[in-house]
Amino acid sequence: MPARDFTASLTLHQLQIFLAVARSPGLAEAAMELELSTGTLSEHVKTLERVLGVRLFKRSPGRRGFTLTEAGAIWCDAAGEALRTLTDAYVRAGEAHAPDAALLRFGCGSGFAGRVLPAVYAAFREHWPQIAIEPRLDSRPALLEDLQRDRLDLAVVLGRPNDPTVSSQPLGIGVDVVIVARIDHPWSDGRAVPFHNLDEQTFVLPTKSTMQRELFDRLLTEAGIQVAVRWELDSAEALLRAVLSGMGITAIGLEQAAPFVAQGKLAVLNVDGFPLHSDWCVCWRANDKRRAVGLLREFLVDRSADIR
Repeated sequence: MPARDFTASLTLHQLQIFLAVARSPGLAEAAMELELSTGTLSEHVKTLERVLGVRLFKRSPGRRGFTLTEAGAIWCDAAGEALRTLTDAYVRAGEAHAPDAALLRFGCGSGFAGRVLPAVYAAFREHWPQIAIEPRLDSRPALLEDLQRDRLDLAVVLGRPNDPTVSSQPLGIGVDVVIVARIDHPWSDGRAVPFHNLDEQTFVLPTKSTMQRELFDRLLTEAGIQVAVRWELDSAEALLRAVLSGMGITAIGLEQAAPFVAQGKLAVLNVDGFPLHSDWCVCWRANDKRRAVGLLREFLVDRSADIR
C-alpha cells in the first residue's frame, strides 16, 4: 500500500488506542482504561488494521483474547517511539516559544545564599519575571543528590562534582578557607607557621559533608599528618563560637570569620598553604537541555563576574 494512503487515514488517537490494547493484560482492561466499551474498542482495532493493511492482533477466545502478531509488535515499537518523539517535540517547542514560562528548583549552600543569591535573584526576576525560582538551602552532598534525582534543576556548590551525569561551570568566585584561632592564641601575632605544626593543635571542624572540610582533609592527607578533632559542627556560627570559648582552632571560610576578626575577637593564622581556595560552580543535569535552565545558568555566570 502506498505510504500516502495510510498516512492520510492514520491518526494519533488510533495509535494511542492501539498501544493501550497492546500493553494491557486483556481487552477488558484496555476498555476500562480508555473508558470505552469492549465492542467499540474492538471496532477501533479493526479500523486501524484496515488502514495499515496488516493484522495487528491474534484473536482467541477468553479474557486474554488479543495478542500481538509479528507485524503488530513492529507497529507497537514504532507507535511508542512516534508518540514519545512528538511529546518531546511539543515540550521543547513550547519552551522555545515561551522560555519564560517555567518553574526552576534551585539549590545552594548558606554561604552563596548570603553573599550572592539575593542580588542575582532580584536581577534575574527583573529580566525574566515569569520564570519562578524555588530556592532551597542544603549541604553539598544533599544538593548533588537532589540534582541527580531530578528534585532540583540547578545547584551551586563548592568545587566541581566528579559525576558524568552532572555538568558544571565555575563562577569565578568562591571561598577562601583559613585557619582561625582566638586572639590570645600564641600564633595570632602573624608569625609564619609551618603546616605540619598543626598536628600540635586541637580543632573544631566543619562536618565531613562540607567542601571546606574536604579541602582541609585533603591537605592533611597529602602532608601525611593528623590533627585532634574535638568537635564537628555543621554551622559556621557554632564553629566560631566554639573557637571563642577556647575549644580549639578551626578551618573556615574567610568571609564567615571576618566579622569576629574585625571585632578583634579572632585572628587568622599565617599557616603555610593557606588560604585554600575553592570556586562555586553552577551544576545541572548533563541531559537537561531546557532553555530556562540555560538562561539561569548563563545569568549566574555573567552576574558572578560583577561580584569578583
